[in-house]
Amino acid sequence: MRKPKKKKILIIDANRKHLNYVKTCVEIHQAKPLVASDWHTGFETARREKPDAIFVDDSIPGTSPKEISEKFKTDPDTTRIPVTFLTSHTQVPPEKHTEAVEGHRYLSKALDPRDFINRMPRYLP
Repeated sequence: MRKPKKKKILIIDANRKHLNYVKTCVEIHQAKPLVASDWHTGFETARREKPDAIFVDDSIPGTSPKEISEKFKTDPDTTRIPVTFLTSHTQVPPEKHTEAVEGHRYLSKALDPRDFINRMPRYLP
């Protein structure tokens, strides 16, 4: 009997501590983490690997959530991949980035680790 294929989740975060934290949470949910510590590497990884979902830090150096959103939406290799922006803020005000990242979700990585792990499945495909 074949094992079900693990979902691939790309994590883009310049902060190594946050990157490893989210990577561990993805592994807990039996998904295969792909990681990148900068925007350009992350985007090329997304195009090459075609992950099932992408988690990207909303303050990654060298770009903005609006630019990230536009790039993923307009590239034929990434347009259908769901993107969740990770923020270090404990709460995400509803008005934050709504125009800039229309259609993408936010998840706070400042939550207690158990809360973050419990909320993560809502953001996985």
